[in-house]
Amino acid sequence: MGDSDKVNTFALSDRSNESRETDHGVLTQRILMSGMVKSHHSLLNPEHNQRKEINDFDYEGHKRKLDEKVSKFRKRTYSDDVNKVVQQIIEILTAKRYRRGPKKNFEVARSDYEERLGKSVSKKEKLLLILPSFPVKCWNPLKVERKMPDLAEIQCISRLYLLCKEIEHVYEPGAKVILIADVPIYAPIFAEPLNVALQYKSEVIGFINKLNIGQYIIMGDMIDLIAQFSSEFEVAKRNAKIQVETFWHENPNDKHRIMLLENTHSNINLTAYSKEILRAIFFNTPYIRSDELDIAKDEITRQTNKSALEYAILLQAINSMELIMKCYPDGIRVTCHPKPGQLGLHLLSPKSCFNFPWNGVGVLKKNGDIRVSLEDEVKRDKRYVAVYIKNDSFPFYYEEQ
Repeated sequence: MGDSDKVNTFALSDRSNESRETDHGVLTQRILMSGMVKSHHSLLNPEHNQRKEINDFDYEGHKRKLDEKVSKFRKRTYSDDVNKVVQQIIEILTAKRYRRGPKKNFEVARSDYEERLGKSVSKKEKLLLILPSFPVKCWNPLKVERKMPDLAEIQCISRLYLLCKEIEHVYEPGAKVILIADVPIYAPIFAEPLNVALQYKSEVIGFINKLNIGQYIIMGDMIDLIAQFSSEFEVAKRNAKIQVETFWHENPNDKHRIMLLENTHSNINLTAYSKEILRAIFFNTPYIRSDELDIAKDEITRQTNKSALEYAILLQAINSMELIMKCYPDGIRVTCHPKPGQLGLHLLSPKSCFNFPWNGVGVLKKNGDIRVSLEDEVKRDKRYVAVYIKNDSFPFYYEEQ
C-alpha cells in the first residue's frame, strides 16, 4: 500500500513493436478510442451560444442538498468491537458508489488497510484519508477554457464530504480527507503559469470554506511535504533522473511509458494553438493548412516528451522515498488513479466522462447528477446552456435543459 515503487512503477513491460515510440498517431490513438467524445463529427457542429447568468453559485442550497443525502444514510449503532468497525469502514470505502477500479486492487492490500484502520479505531482517532495528485485545471482549451475551479471541483469535494459523513455513521470520530495539491511543483513541468495555478488552489480552498466542510476536507501541498525531507528528496531526484532516463532510452516501446506520453499529450499547456488545429490533432477533424498542422504536431510532441519525462522523474523520486506515508504515517492512502495495492476513489459520478474535475467542465444533468465533460463538445449540444457567474468570462458549468 505504500508509495515505494521502483522505476517500473510506470515502466514494466515491453509494448509490441506495432506501436512506435512517440509518433503522433500512437499518442492520439487511445484518445480517439477512449470515448472522450461521442464522435468527432459532434465537434463540427456549430456552438449554440445558449447562456444564462447568475449572481453567484448557491453554496448554502448545495450544502442543504448534501445534508439531505446524509440524513438518508443507514443509521448504525456504534460498536466497541474494533474489527467490526474496521470492516464496516471498509464496506463503505469499497462500495461501488465510491470505489474506482476493481475491488481486487484493494484486496491485495486488505491486511495493510485493516492494520492501519485498526490502529486509528483502537485509539478512537479521526481517520486521515490521504489523496495526493490534486493539480490544476487542464490547459487544453478543448477540455475546458476556464482556468479556475468550477462546479466540477465543487462536486469532487462534495463527494468526499459525503464519504466522510457516511464513515461517521459507523465510527463516531469520523474521517477527514487531506487533498495534496501538486501546484508549485507540477505547474512548471506542464508549462502552466504558477500564479494562475496558485489561484486555482486558493479558490478550491474557498469552495471548501463556503460549503462549511473544512472539518472534513483540507488541502495540503506536495511542496511542503518535500520541504520536510528536502535533502533526502534531492538525492532521490538525482537517482530517479538516472533511472528513468536510462529505462526510457532502453525501453522506448514500454507500454507504461507510452501510456504516460498519451496522457501527457492532451494535458500540457496547449493554449498557444487554435481550437481548429487541436481538433485536427486530437480528433482528426479536417484542417486545410497541412504545413501548420505538421509544425504544431511536432511542437506538441516535443513538449509532451519533455513534460512526461520530467513528471516521471519527479514521481519516481517521491515514490522511492515513500514521501506521502513518511509525512502521514498513520494515514490511509487513497488514489484517483486505480492501481493494485491502493484504494481508488471516484472523485465524480461513476457515470461522468472524466473522473477528474480538472479535466473538463462541470455539467449539471436534469436529474441533479453532476458530471464532467469535454467543453468543446458540450457547448455544441443544444440540450445544454452555459451558466455564467456575473462578470466571469467563462462558464461556471453547463446545465441540461
